[in-house]
This record gives sequence, structure tokens and C-alpha cells, in this order.
Amino acid sequence: EAAIEFPTANVKVSGSATSTGSFGSLVSGYTNITQQTADGKGLEVSRNFNDTGTHPLVTFTSDHAATTQPTLKIKQDGANYGLQIDQNGNANAIRIDGSATTNVAAIQAHADSLTTGRIAYFYSNSSTTNARNLVSIINDHASATGATALEIQQDSTGDGIHYKGGGFAISGSAASTGSFGELKISGAGQEKISLL
Repeated sequence: EAAIEFPTANVKVSGSATSTGSFGSLVSGYTNITQQTADGKGLEVSRNFNDTGTHPLVTFTSDHAATTQPTLKIKQDGANYGLQIDQNGNANAIRIDGSATTNVAAIQAHADSLTTGRIAYFYSNSSTTNARNLVSIINDHASATGATALEIQQDSTGDGIHYKGGGFAISGSAASTGSFGELKISGAGQEKISLL
């Protein structure tokens, strides 16, 4: 039998608001939470006090190095978001600290069923005139001479880059004493054009 049962709605478990550690832990071989009411919630975890400590609200930890399965899997069959983040604080909405070293990516997206959709979409409708970059790619170590900041592989006949709008598609410093770069065009002679 279950160690704890919640036979009616609005039954809660509470602890001391002055606790300096976690309220407790749940150890289980398998836990299944099923929503059985319309317009309800399967699980809600909330916090509403000024927490300046070091603990996140929820932590998932898969601590064995031999584990090959995901720590969190989201399956969404309906026509809505699989994951929605409403970030109101002045901080990054997503931060990834990846320690992998070879032949993997910190972010990887596969979208093999696309017709008129996109793999990624970045949009801003801010009216501020402050100088900023909507997208930045930074290779910050001077010794990483073999790293390419951006690679585009186009295996079909469409454009590799399609620019539309005002201003310059590519711009460099007017004070540069060397060439801005090189444009390599694949062909019989492997032509190379220097952009001054």
C-alpha cells in the first residue's frame, strides 16, 4: 500500500518556512503522475519568496557516467509547445553548460518532416535604438585556430545565405590594414576573391 495517500482535492504537505535545507526527498523506482480532469494540471511546483540561496526550484540529476538515456524527455502530440519559457527576469532564459569534447553539439535539432516550417526562428520587435547584436557567435580563445565560427553546408540548389533589408549584409572596419576576408567559389579553378 502507499505510504502517503491524498484521497481528496486540495490536500497539501507543508514544512517550515524557515528551513535552511530541502524539505525532504522522494525515493522511488517509478512514479507516475496522470492528469484525469479536463483543464487541469498534472504537476505544479511553485516558489514565491525572496530566495537568494544557491538551490534551484527543481533539480533533475542523472549521476552515473554509464547512463546513456536522457534525464528529461518531453513528448507533445498536440499542436502546441513542447516547452514554453516565460522569462520575465533580466537574465538568460536558457543557459547550457556543456562539457562534451568530441563530435557532439551543445544544441542539436533535427526537423526531417518540414514542408514550409523552420529549424530555428529568432525574432525581435523591440523599438529601442540601443546598439546590440541579435545573434552573436564568439570563438573567444586565440589559440583555437582550427575553429570555424559559422559553417553553412547547402547540398541543394537554394541560397546558402539570403539577405534582405537595409544597410549592409556584410560590413567590416574601415580602419583595417588588410583584406576583410576571402570569398571562395567552388568550381573548376577553385576561384578566390579577396574582399578589401
